[in-house]
Order: sequence, then C-alpha cells, then structure tokens
Amino acid sequence: MYLNLEKLGSQAAYAYSVISSQAATVVGAMDKMWSGANGDGSGQQQTQQPGFSAMAAASEQQQQARLAMALSDAGDSDSVYVQVTCKQLVGVYLSVWARKQIARHVRGVQATTAATGFGGYLGNKGAVAVRMRVYDAAFVVVCSHLASGDQEGDELKRHNDVAEINRRCVFAATDPLAVDPVTQQQQQSSSGHWGSSSYIMDHDNVIWMGDLNYRLTCTDEEARRYIRAGKLEALLNYDQLTREMAAGRVFKGWREGPISFNPTYKYHLGCNVYSGEPVPPGIAAVKAVDSSASLADSADSDEPSGHGGRDSPSAPEKQKKRIPAWCDRVLWLPGRQLYQLAYGRGEIAVSDHRPVAAAFLFEAHRYDRDAVQQLAESARRAIDMSDNAARPKCTLSPNFFEMQQVPFGTPMNFSIDLANVGSCPARYYVVPPPKPRMSSDGLMSWDDNQPICPPWLMIGPVEGEVQEGDTAHITLTAFISGGGPNSPAAFLAANPPT
Repeated sequence: MYLNLEKLGSQAAYAYSVISSQAATVVGAMDKMWSGANGDGSGQQQTQQPGFSAMAAASEQQQQARLAMALSDAGDSDSVYVQVTCKQLVGVYLSVWARKQIARHVRGVQATTAATGFGGYLGNKGAVAVRMRVYDAAFVVVCSHLASGDQEGDELKRHNDVAEINRRCVFAATDPLAVDPVTQQQQQSSSGHWGSSSYIMDHDNVIWMGDLNYRLTCTDEEARRYIRAGKLEALLNYDQLTREMAAGRVFKGWREGPISFNPTYKYHLGCNVYSGEPVPPGIAAVKAVDSSASLADSADSDEPSGHGGRDSPSAPEKQKKRIPAWCDRVLWLPGRQLYQLAYGRGEIAVSDHRPVAAAFLFEAHRYDRDAVQQLAESARRAIDMSDNAARPKCTLSPNFFEMQQVPFGTPMNFSIDLANVGSCPARYYVVPPPKPRMSSDGLMSWDDNQPICPPWLMIGPVEGEVQEGDTAHITLTAFISGGGPNSPAAFLAANPPT
C-alpha cells in the first residue's frame, strides 16, 4: 500500500486503511454538505456558533469569549463543532473549526495577514495565516489568493507573492492579552507557546490552500480535448505549479497529493460548463443574476471587464473564454505528524471556481506534564551530583597550630599537610587576609592588595596542584632577627630555656 507515493509497512498500512475509510466518510459528508444534501437542502452544517460575517467582525477577545462560552456548555458530542478563530483579508477569509472535545486542547492561537495586491500592499491579493497548538503539537493553516494571469511568465508574479507571504506573515512574539478559553484566566504569553518561531516556515505542520492561480501552458483547444478524453495525467504535464515545484522555484519542500479531478477554473455560473463553451438552456438567467462579481472575483480578472461583467451576454467571447486550469490547490509541508488521506473537489456552482478539499491525519503529541516535571527534577539532581563530584575536596592537617615561643635569630619550621581526598585535581593558593581601610569619601572598604604574610614568616609553596589521592606539604618558617650582641635575641640564643 502506498501513501503520498511512499510504500508503507504492514502496521502502517493497516492503520492507514482504517483511517482512510474514516476519511472517505468525512469527504463524502463534505460533498453532501456542498451539494446541499444533508437533509435540509441548505448545505449548511449545524453548529453552535453564529454566522461567518458576525464572527469575522468580532474582535479576538470576543472570539475567545465565544469559544469559552461554547466550551462551557454541557456535552462533548463529536457532531458539534466550535469556531477556534477566524481572520479576513478583503476576499480571503479563513475560519478554523474544531470538534468541541478537541477545541478544549487548542491553545496559543494567533492570526496574521500579508497583502500582496496592487503595489505589493493592496488586500485584493495576499494571505491569511493562523497558528495554534493542538495538545503540544504546532499546526499552521494558510489561505491565499495569488496574482492572476494566464500568460507565460505570469507565474513569476505568483512566485513573488509566495515569497512575500512567507516574508511578511509574521506571528506576534508575545500576546499579553491571551486568555485561556476554558478557565477564562490569563494564560502564559505566546512566547511561552512558540519560543522564537514567528514565520510560517518555522513550523513543522503547515497546510497551504486557496486560489493559487497557477495555469496551464498548453493551448485552450488542447486542454479541453484532454479534459473531454479524461486524460488528466497528460494534462498535468502542462500545469505551471507542478512544473515550478519540481524545479524548486516555488514551494520548495512542499507537497501536493495526486490530482484526480478536473480543473477547477473557469466555469459558467450555475452549471458545470467551462467558460467559452455553449451554455445549456435555462442557465442564462442565473448568469444574469450572478454576473456582478464580488471584489475578490473582479480583482482576479485577467483582462478588463466591460459593462455587465466579463461573463455577461454582452461581453466579447474573447474576454469570457479562459483556458481551464487547476487554480485551486491544497499543499502541505511534510512533517513527522501530518499525512494526507484524501484530495478532491466539490461541485458548488455559485462561482466560476470549484472548491477543493483535502483530508489529513494529524498526529498531535501530548506531553505528560508530571513525567516531564519528574524528569526535570531528576536532571537537576544529576547535575548537582555531577557538580559536587567535580568540586575538589581536601583536608588540612593540622588545621590549627600555635608557634608558642620563637627565639630571636633562629628559624623555626612548621609543616602543614594538604591531602586531596576528592575525585578531581585540586589547585590551592595562599591568599592574604583582607584588611579594612577607609576610602577617600569616608566609606569603609577592604584592601586585598596586602602581602601574604608578615616579614618574619615565610610560606612555601604558596600555590600548587594536588592530584587525587596525593598530599602536598606546605612549610611555614618563622624567623625573628635583630637586637645586636646585647639584645634579648642574643641572650636567648646563648641561654636557651630549659
């Protein structure tokens, strides 16, 4: 069995077969939802959240409050989804939803945008990116609308858009207003969740989707002939995105699942007929109603539109006709936790595009906090023991002695043994005792620049190194001189005490 064109082992193949069956169920449900076949004919999924437009207008704090309210309701039914976050950039809208029981474990949510339209900063083109942690695994979703154009060389504009999005989609390093959606208490800043990760490519598990606008390089006649014959594999040889990714000129390191569906652009509204082909009877009225394109659709025009829009009956045939292309794509950045299970498209006819969908397996890891704490404490203890073992351990014998009477003019020697009883070499120094002194500003301080010992005392050696198990012998010599032949020193030298 193969997944993403890679051969799986027996255990992985079994796991994939189980999960893929679940994914097929999900994709089937999505297709029913898109076609309005979920029982009520509306094509809308039942949730606990208000409409998209209302959520888009809500502030981030309000979204956190709404999520907390939804999570606080009783029950953890798998069929109930709550909105984690949403973000809009003109015609690009990204909304992230999660099952209620999973949303409880989503944290560190942040959103950012990058506009790449006219002049490089208009919002009719660009991207919205959202990042979050599911349990302890990072997850990023990017939705983009790249530059249009079906001429050879226009792909360079899209390459530049991708580079600008990667450069300018920067997530905040800190979020002091972050609120835990469950406890309603201020949680640690986002830097605690994310560390130094700020850009899209700093994360391991990333999905990039949207109208990437890459076209086909064959003629319109060739493209339609391949589509009618069902030769999609041959038609993909002309796909700009496939070619540019293989050459490493864009989305280097990213992957896309096998494409087994027809090109998603450009259709007549209300039917499954590509633009430039005869419109079936009964569709003209739909076209007339839907010919007023949205801001996002009109911004995607490859040529200026005339009165009534490019697809209106009065528009020239040259303007209406477009070479079919796979403009709408889903890519992912391969990591150790993200695997694609399914890739397909829906048949919603309210736009000149067809939506695409992908199902992924995301293996989110979760740390055992107690075990991590125990390991940290064990590591600290091991470090302390290592530090203690690396410290020298010596004994001094004797550690106190008294010279008693020292005769004048006669040197007297005293011996001190410094034994190294530790497990590492020890280096010793004889240092002078600090002496208090008064500074010029009247403050008391210590003067360390003093001689090691008084003039009548000699110590040697004053420094050295003692290996493990060895002993260093340090000699102290006391010698008091002076006084002449009639001095007490001379008298004591001639008449030593008995």
